[in-house]
Amino acid sequence: MNISVKISQKIASALRDNLVIKLWVLFNIMAVNVAPAAANDVTLKLKPSQCIAIHQGKTCYVDVELRWQAQDKGEYCLYSSQQSDPLKCWTQANTGQYEREVLARKNVLSRLRERKSGEVVISKELEMAWIYKRNAKSRSSWRMF
Repeated sequence: MNISVKISQKIASALRDNLVIKLWVLFNIMAVNVAPAAANDVTLKLKPSQCIAIHQGKTCYVDVELRWQAQDKGEYCLYSSQQSDPLKCWTQANTGQYEREVLARKNVLSRLRERKSGEVVISKELEMAWIYKRNAKSRSSWRMF
């Protein structure tokens, strides 16, 4: 009888531990599901996402299109790392579009900011790419042997 009591106690302990684990998992799943949603869900699309130059370090030319969409209407301004003034601002809008030609030798960061607070809501980077990378040594250097 002593063995059956020990077995019953071990089974009860295992069931209790299993129940605790299940409750813990359930509580964490519920906590994730009831977490508050983001105050303002914003998307920013940049097309194209790369600017391709023939040689590394040379100027790249590309026409870009930026489109943004926010859950909440507000006052937003679009900025570029190439200049300090805004490219364009919108009032009482939750969508916007901007097109321009970009001339650059390094990556260009575009940021959408709230006009009043200046807070960056979202940003995207136009990345530079090259067909031919710059070599440390010129291929046309003179060689004696």
